[in-house]
Amino acid sequence: MRRWLIMGVLVLAAGGCGGGTGTAAPPPAVNERWESCDRVVADDQRTTRLDDSFQATSAVICPRPMIIARPSASAVPAGPGRQSSDVAALVAALRLPDEEPTDGPCTLIMITPPWIALIDAQGRWIHPGVPVDACGKPRAEVMDAAAKLIPE
Repeated sequence: MRRWLIMGVLVLAAGGCGGGTGTAAPPPAVNERWESCDRVVADDQRTTRLDDSFQATSAVICPRPMIIARPSASAVPAGPGRQSSDVAALVAALRLPDEEPTDGPCTLIMITPPWIALIDAQGRWIHPGVPVDACGKPRAEVMDAAAKLIPE
């Protein structure tokens, strides 16, 4: 038993869990046709990091469905999204890397990023992952770009 534990530690120390292999990240998971926020927000929780292979021409910011805390209740539909074709700042922010985690203090405030769909010229779409700051919260650049993209 101890031998397996030591081997596991050595494998981890050597980067045996996928780190440092030199392989590129997989391309974004592209969905065929954008329909509406109601159809995808509750069902599609897959995110993908945005790279240069997907060229967004518009973005939709969808409201998140509300979960009502009653035994017989289900999620309230997400509702219509807000769409814009001025996506350069949002796309640039979504392409930022995650920051290195901090050893310093972080707030306990939970920040939920907006649910974003990026759509290309063919109507295909992706739900991009949001880069995080040193405390594991969505990067401020993404939150600011999303807020400026489609103000309330």
